Amino acid sequence: RFSIDANSGIISFAVDYNIDNGAMPSSVILTVVCTDTTSKTGTSKVEVTITDVNDNAPSFAQSTYSITVDQYDAPGSLMGTISPTDADSGVNGEFSCSGSSTASSATTYYSIGADCGVYLLSSPSGNLDYGTISRFTITAVDKGSPSLTGTTYVDIIYKEATTTTTTTTAAPSTYNFWDDSGAVAAFSIAMVLGTILLAALLYYLLRCCFTGMCCGPEPCDFMECCRSYERPRRLQRRLVTPEKSKRPRRDDFDYWREDDFKDNNQYM
Repeated sequence: RFSIDANSGIISFAVDYNIDNGAMPSSVILTVVCTDTTSKTGTSKVEVTITDVNDNAPSFAQSTYSITVDQYDAPGSLMGTISPTDADSGVNGEFSCSGSSTASSATTYYSIGADCGVYLLSSPSGNLDYGTISRFTITAVDKGSPSLTGTTYVDIIYKEATTTTTTTTAAPSTYNFWDDSGAVAAFSIAMVLGTILLAALLYYLLRCCFTGMCCGPEPCDFMECCRSYERPRRLQRRLVTPEKSKRPRRDDFDYWREDDFKDNNQYM
């Protein structure tokens, strides 16, 4: 970035040195070495300070800006800011703004501040029609020497503001059964009672089927438990208690005597 003349020792730029926007440092230290005819050397350090040159004018991002004003804006309000940029550093990068308009009504209600802000001087309500556009020419001038300028335009639009009412409807909450403590408690009680009733029913069925309590005509004895249960009881009754002789019916014999039947039964 720097060079030195071997004979005169003059130091100069080797490139287009630019410190705008911090692209290159504004202060550097160079090490200079001098050698004589006997190859003896001498070394020194040289500090070089580079000052900025005002070579950049203020610039705006747009050629035209738009700002709206309505009947409810209060006088003295800041309606917007038109901010330029300057690539120079220090004083050369500082600037101020001013504005002018060819319409006399525009300067009655609006003004451009030194900070490039658009201000409302007085309310145009009742004096300007809705939709009226007031154009200002904004000029930004930096503080370098010589000073440089940048220009843009801003259209200030007076429009009617309508009031709207926003209604917010809360979304219905989703019912969750498990978040309801009362429902969970009722469900738990129902489960316990259901379990008890089911256990009691199973016990009753088992008791009826395996103890012969339900023996009877179909379909009571659907598992045929009564048949296997009654057969041993009948056998046991026959072994323990002898059968009594049946009284013969009159139809079974041609003749019979009641005395003979009584005599036979006295030995039993």
